[in-house]
Amino acid sequence: MILIKYHQKLFTLLFLISCVLSCDYKSNNFKKETTLRKIEILEIPKKNISIIEAAKKYGPEVSSTYKKAVCTEFLIQILEKSENLTSLDKSRIRIITNDDIQDLLKNKSMIQKEYILL
Repeated sequence: MILIKYHQKLFTLLFLISCVLSCDYKSNNFKKETTLRKIEILEIPKKNISIIEAAKKYGPEVSSTYKKAVCTEFLIQILEKSENLTSLDKSRIRIITNDDIQDLLKNKSMIQKEYILL
């Protein structure tokens, strides 16, 4: 009987210690994750952030369903909400080519990099 009570106390103590450590682990990880999210947000170029915000705001108006959306046309319509695009801008956004986009970027092609959201 004494041995059972000892095990119960030991189990209770271990359970409480694991709860305390678990709470501390969660709070420390939450702080790290929050800091990482802030760093990630700071690394996004301002132009991309404004495009994302415009897509959130005007997206349902531009394309009410995903099936209607063609990504480049969607992007063109979103960008036109905040700036005037020339026909050259639009053709660069459409990227009508058979070449690999990553190779074009590495070779510093004429594709406007600020419009390519990678």
